[in-house]
Amino acid sequence: EVRQYPRFLSLAVFFLYMECCLVLNPLAVKAQQRRKKSVDDSEVASFLPLIEAELSTYQGDGVKLYNNKLDDASVDFSKLSNRTIWTGMLKKEEIEPLIRNLVSVFEAGYINDWEFKLRKEEIEKVVPAQQEEQSIYINTSSSPILILDGVKYEAFSGSMPSKKEKKTKSKPMIRIFLSSTFRDMQDERDELMKHAIPALRNELAAKGIVVKEVDLRWGITESQATNGEILDICLSEIDKCRPYFINFLGRRYGWVPEQYPEGIVDRFPWLRSFPAGSVSVTELEVMHGALNNPTQAKGAFFYHRQEKGGMEDLGGEGELSVLKLSALKQKIKASGLPCTEYTSPQHFSDLILKDLRKAIERDFPPTSSKDKTDEEDSLHEIYSESLSKVYVGNQGYFSALDTYVRSNNESPLVISGSVGVGKSSLIANWEQQSSFDCPIIVHYIGSGGESYDCVNMLRRIRNKIKQKFLWDEEIPADSKSIIHNFRRWIDTATRGKKLIIVLDGINQLLDHDGSLSLGWLPVKFPACIKIVLSCAPESPCFKIMMERKYARIDLPGFLQQEKQVFITKYLQSYGKSFSPSQIIQIMKEKHTDNPLFTRCLLDELRVAGNFEQLDTFIDYYLLARNSALLLEKILSRLEKDYGKHYPGM
Repeated sequence: EVRQYPRFLSLAVFFLYMECCLVLNPLAVKAQQRRKKSVDDSEVASFLPLIEAELSTYQGDGVKLYNNKLDDASVDFSKLSNRTIWTGMLKKEEIEPLIRNLVSVFEAGYINDWEFKLRKEEIEKVVPAQQEEQSIYINTSSSPILILDGVKYEAFSGSMPSKKEKKTKSKPMIRIFLSSTFRDMQDERDELMKHAIPALRNELAAKGIVVKEVDLRWGITESQATNGEILDICLSEIDKCRPYFINFLGRRYGWVPEQYPEGIVDRFPWLRSFPAGSVSVTELEVMHGALNNPTQAKGAFFYHRQEKGGMEDLGGEGELSVLKLSALKQKIKASGLPCTEYTSPQHFSDLILKDLRKAIERDFPPTSSKDKTDEEDSLHEIYSESLSKVYVGNQGYFSALDTYVRSNNESPLVISGSVGVGKSSLIANWEQQSSFDCPIIVHYIGSGGESYDCVNMLRRIRNKIKQKFLWDEEIPADSKSIIHNFRRWIDTATRGKKLIIVLDGINQLLDHDGSLSLGWLPVKFPACIKIVLSCAPESPCFKIMMERKYARIDLPGFLQQEKQVFITKYLQSYGKSFSPSQIIQIMKEKHTDNPLFTRCLLDELRVAGNFEQLDTFIDYYLLARNSALLLEKILSRLEKDYGKHYPGM
């Protein structure tokens, strides 16, 4: 509008505007101070990103330099993401006038509260410029920020550049498909999910074998059912579970689909022999899982319930279905495959456990006996493998850990975060994907056995060092020598060679021989030795680490997008899925930001057998506001379930 007036009027309006700014700005600041809403120094420091336009910048190859203060000799650029922002250490006196000017503009009302809050949330991850040199700090409210030898960078949460992944020997996995009708087999499926399968899983975990069951009582969403995808999902899951197929029948023949989904006959040509509308999904599962090729069904087992009633009890179905069910049972018995009758759900569970043990021992014969060291290493491997099956994490953490390892920093690095935020998972997945040309020794204090004992931990590390560096010095038997000579062992054995030692869960150490006072852990190590620790900030030993000014990474828990991906991937590993509304129902609760809480919740919901009550189960467990309260609900359920067979337990 000003352009429509003569030039002198435009100048007059401009000078009037400037005068108003000069007069109103101080008044607004004083008014804000009277209302005690002034911004403190920490908030002032957080405005660093807002003054990027005021600073001289250089943009190139995805790397932005501020004031050309980056010492490119301090970091190996080839090992870092091309989406990394590197910022030189800015002196406080250089930026303080500009920042305070921006704060004044905010207090005068030229930036509204919403914009102030939004920008403040966006830059909470920024580290104040007055950090000490030779220190590392990573605040992970959204993206990791690393200060290394006076230089800081932000590792974005997006994809990292491809790198040669470390080849790890994956543990064998057994997937077991459970086939039956649903309405008359709830008790049998509950018995399997809550007793037989967990017992088998625990037994095989000690052998390094992972067990997952596929129980499709729920997990097929309404949209999948509407689109006719049920049969396709069932047959595809059977293929993923081969050769392990369990079928159990009672009095029901099951649901008969009136038509097949488009294209399924092309994928499974044998369906042409079974016209739609004539055969139940349960019988089609039996055909695909075993009877189409009985000689290849070495892991298929069948169980028929002994019924008390006669033919007059039709199980809610018509006489035609009863005849089809009888014919199916005869077909199974004639196949020569194992088929057993049972009298009760508990008898059924015991039979399946016995048969599966034999089949798995046949497919995975026991190896030679292990000594105590091998058994302990196996516990750590199993624990690590369990943490890496379904992992959703910020790739920037891997970049930050890699950068620490390549730096000349001499202090250990601490990964901190409350219980359950994913410290152990980060370590396990970083170690498995790392490609360093040096040994990595990892000790998980939560893996069981004697992992909680400090002396045993140090003895195990020393054994590993001895193996990897061909060190021939004998390991002392007394605890004091082991505790007080940790640093000397490493110096003597490595002889200046690179070594990475990772100790997960320091706060879980038993407080023997002053282990939690960290007298065994030096303040600094040679630059070639990298020590990575994880610890809960509530622990007294964490305070000692901070007093020693150890480097640090803070884990905040799930971001919303990470939470959604984790829920989806975890359920998919069991052939299940939630509806969008159920996912939102879980995601909106703040306490599901904790990965441990969410993992326990999904584990508990996974064994819930009644699909109609699934939303009720979700509401019930989400009433627990933290992991401890959730575990109380889970323990109550376990007591109720086991109380059926073990009264008073």
